[in-house]
Amino acid sequence: GEAIYTKSINREECEKHISEEIDEKSPIELAKKYYPYFYDGPEVKKFIVPIIPEYHERLFLSKSQQSSLTNDIAVSRNSLKKAYLSRTRTKINVGDILLFYQTHANQGISEIGIVESSYKDLSFENIIETVGKRSVYSQEELKEYEEGHNSVLLFIHSLKFNKIPKDELNGIINGPPQTTHSIKHEKYLELKKMIP
Repeated sequence: GEAIYTKSINREECEKHISEEIDEKSPIELAKKYYPYFYDGPEVKKFIVPIIPEYHERLFLSKSQQSSLTNDIAVSRNSLKKAYLSRTRTKINVGDILLFYQTHANQGISEIGIVESSYKDLSFENIIETVGKRSVYSQEELKEYEEGHNSVLLFIHSLKFNKIPKDELNGIINGPPQTTHSIKHEKYLELKKMIP
């Protein structure tokens, strides 16, 4: 007596539907409908987002590290919908693609997110209300973002893959990124070829 819902995740089929529906639906609508696949054509921007190892581990934690987490952070880690906070002034729109670049040791790109919403200069109360359970930050850490400029990105964690190390990214990015910045669509297509 239970209802069973199924969804095709055949890559070729999903990508065909995405290309057919992009004129009718927004990139974020397509990302939700055809998850884990998404629209990545020239109409959406692609951003390299530097993230230090501590926050990379908390946001995209491996199962082996999960036992040491508090309940709230474990929930955030396992969620497909996540929040990223920074001080960037870069304009990022709904549907844009985030390519997370782990800085410091073991540098490289291994995670892709699709922007669901973007906010600037929120108060502490609004940050709490906006990120909800998506955050891997403690209340004290969130409080720090209230002072000065802040940027809050809510995104769908769409793809995890074997890390593309910085040495293989020569020509796509000019050295390790210091701030969030866009890359041209052609550079993204080069990077995409490296993703299994």
